[in-house]
Amino acid sequence: MPPHSFSASASPDRILLVDDDAGVREGMRRALSQAGLNVTEASNGDTAVVLLRNAPSLDMFDLLVTDIRMGGAQDGVALANNWRNHAPGRPVLFVSAGGDDRLDPCQLGPRDAMLAKPFRRARLVAIVRRMLAEP
Repeated sequence: MPPHSFSASASPDRILLVDDDAGVREGMRRALSQAGLNVTEASNGDTAVVLLRNAPSLDMFDLLVTDIRMGGAQDGVALANNWRNHAPGRPVLFVSAGGDDRLDPCQLGPRDAMLAKPFRRARLVAIVRRMLAEP
């Protein structure tokens, strides 16, 4: 799947996955897709913002999974703020190599979560499923 393609499935579990490390992004995409989730990828925050702006509906995605540290104008924190403008109340899973001071835990929304790298794919899937199940 190209790193910035839309998936047109009507699945209620639609993930926007953003990471500038292609290998990490591919591993996460594979784990989430194998779990039956509908995943759209973006290679950085700037590309993700374009996807959000061009989305046919504000309901295009149910969850943002984003790395915190990425190149470009939109790091994960800036992207999450942009996401909240497009999808108020929808959760964000921040993924970080740890020790990242760009995100203060006080900035997390009530449905947001953080996941430190490295992690097992099963843990990623479990956290995403829990976040999607929360009202």
